[in-house]
Amino acid sequence: MRGRLLGGVVGLLLALTACGGAPADSSGPQRSAPGRTSSPGADSTPQSVPPGCAGGQARDLDNALRIIKDGPECPGSTNQFWQKQLGDKWTTPTIISYDDGTLPDSKCADGGNPDDFSDNAFYCPLDDKVAYSNQLMERLFQKGGPYLPVVVLQHELGHRADHIADIVGVVSRSEENQADCDAGANTKFSLNAGRLPFTDALKSAQLLFELGDVSNFGAETANDPGAHGSPPQRLTAYGRGYFQGLGICDNLGRNPTGHTL
Repeated sequence: MRGRLLGGVVGLLLALTACGGAPADSSGPQRSAPGRTSSPGADSTPQSVPPGCAGGQARDLDNALRIIKDGPECPGSTNQFWQKQLGDKWTTPTIISYDDGTLPDSKCADGGNPDDFSDNAFYCPLDDKVAYSNQLMERLFQKGGPYLPVVVLQHELGHRADHIADIVGVVSRSEENQADCDAGANTKFSLNAGRLPFTDALKSAQLLFELGDVSNFGAETANDPGAHGSPPQRLTAYGRGYFQGLGICDNLGRNPTGHTL
């Protein structure tokens, strides 16, 4: 069953190259919108690794998380990806962790119920923090390897970038589509820089498919708080960012109905 699901995910990802025209060249301009520059993406040729930066493909959790933690001078890092787009508006993010059953140290958790934050990750615009459950990261790592926790954090950092650029999705599902799409473009950037194996990009696509809203399938409306979309919608959003670049992510964010196609 697992192999069949992954095969279906790969097939849908490949089909996305025909959606909305030809896929964008990931080495060319990616986004041109208010508050963002239209900077080049990653070059697919190997890049020299400055001192203090992780190099090579991430094969364990610590090296995978370095993709998130490395500075903007480090090839393939998330900080380099967003600084190319946002310039000095992008600063090194504050990323915190917490244990299930406790409240994270974030304004978005003030007065909240710890159960609402269990096995979760989120971006809080009130204090500009990304927070994640340690148990969530460990579960994802055990499920599919070191890159799965990273793509979840790239989704949350996509939310942060969209808030910084002031181009947040117009309804909840569009906002989430936009962040899934951002994560796809970010994954392609890291892949081109040699920071992860191609199989990790496929596993990430499968993860977002599996995280789609199945319990509320058919009942979720585009503007429901926290609406993320069905499995195919999440996969489509990720794939469009991966294949077509950040410009298409902005289009998804502007969609008033939360559609990805």
